[in-house]
Amino acid sequence: MNLKSAIYILSLFVICSCTQESSDNYTDITEAIEIYNVVEDETGAGQGKLMYKESTRYKGKNKPVWRQFYDNQGQPKGQEKYLYTDEDLPTKSEYYDTSDSLLSTYLLTNDNNLKRRSVAMQGAQEEILRIEEFDYDDAGNRITRTIKTAASDVDKVYHFGFDEYGNETQLTVKDGNGKVLYIINYTITKKDKDNRWTESWGFQNDKPIQVKYRTFTTD
Repeated sequence: MNLKSAIYILSLFVICSCTQESSDNYTDITEAIEIYNVVEDETGAGQGKLMYKESTRYKGKNKPVWRQFYDNQGQPKGQEKYLYTDEDLPTKSEYYDTSDSLLSTYLLTNDNNLKRRSVAMQGAQEEILRIEEFDYDDAGNRITRTIKTAASDVDKVYHFGFDEYGNETQLTVKDGNGKVLYIINYTITKKDKDNRWTESWGFQNDKPIQVKYRTFTTD
């Protein structure tokens, strides 16, 4: 698999897994997310194999420090490090593999304390790989994520739905022409004391396809 394909696939998992970054509770904590497929037998649906795992360290609202990515065996495979030019949001991030080799750079544009645009570039700001643009509702929930090619042509658009606490409840994916590719509805089965989801099941055509777990820890 080449670098472009690896980064694109990684972005798809992140789209489906990452929490909205507008929570007021993200202060000096590490958030970990694991996604498993679902297996079904005569007793019902249950957790299958690990498909994706990440952990993110925050130093404040919308202020990630690093994001660690893992393979399907739970072993580290890379880390995204966020760079700040002031005390506002990060303006750049860099993705390194486990040998500390720089694979990609992301140039970030922010507005009103929210990330609005990301330009992914190979290595140290070399060839542009893709462009992402983000829209939010009045509560600060990310409602659309548009992925564009290096030539700014729309590739896919992701639409997100939420409950009253800002937990993701639906994902609709469309191609560049607006055709719906698939819809995933999420049923939240566990929450913490702040009403943040800690267990969520994803359904496609009423069939369970994934289960997600999320934990929060402080050092």
